[in-house]
Amino acid sequence: MHPIVSGLLRHAGQTLAVGLCLAGPWAPRLFAFSSDGSLLTRSFSPTAVLTNSCILVTVNFTNQDTAALRGFCYSDQIPSGLSVTTIAVTSSGQAVTNYTVEAGTNSEVYADCTPYRWILEQPAGFFQFNSIAPGATVQIVYALSSATPGTFSLQQFSWMGFDPISTNEVFGYSETADEQELSFATQPACWLIGARASNGFLVQLNSSPAGNFALETSIDLSSWTPLTTNTSPFAFTDTNQALGGIRSYRARWLP
Repeated sequence: MHPIVSGLLRHAGQTLAVGLCLAGPWAPRLFAFSSDGSLLTRSFSPTAVLTNSCILVTVNFTNQDTAALRGFCYSDQIPSGLSVTTIAVTSSGQAVTNYTVEAGTNSEVYADCTPYRWILEQPAGFFQFNSIAPGATVQIVYALSSATPGTFSLQQFSWMGFDPISTNEVFGYSETADEQELSFATQPACWLIGARASNGFLVQLNSSPAGNFALETSIDLSSWTPLTTNTSPFAFTDTNQALGGIRSYRARWLP
């Protein structure tokens, strides 16, 4: 996730008041399970963003059985309030365009969740011809977004298909530990005020509402050095007077 810049504070020897807020990145999360000779993973990148921003969900399936799999279907439970957009579906690196996405009824399986299904082949004829050969992989990437702040819990995920040799349905279901919480937050309005101090340069950070921020400095607007992390409002005095006249400052929001 790229930072969102709304202003900079430049120390040029005078008092300045400039608004600034940055949204920080979060590490991705990965969950996986293996069943019926196949492996399915679901990862998130990141797990917390601003409202109206996207969290990417990447699903990877590997057919580790000796038979080609037909009628593959991946299912996820999407909490109410989240929008779903399919980004890409590929099979062994090749784009799949004739897949089907179905949405069920809210609370059909889990309370306040809507089941979504990504279907590569429809039974019984499997006319889409998207079989998964032994050792082949399928990747599904979709985006989640929310217009309102909140925390949403994604439940367990699953897959199913058909083994044409044994003529049996095959399926896999993740564990309870594979549930994942995703957060969407509203960025606080924030601003920086700078002024000369007897021992350096004073930077005052204010925001509405209060929040956690990392204060950073740079001399080239490319490489940034952390100075302090604190809860707004707070003040910080930069005592590096040798670089005082050419330093810029920014605040990065830490939800």
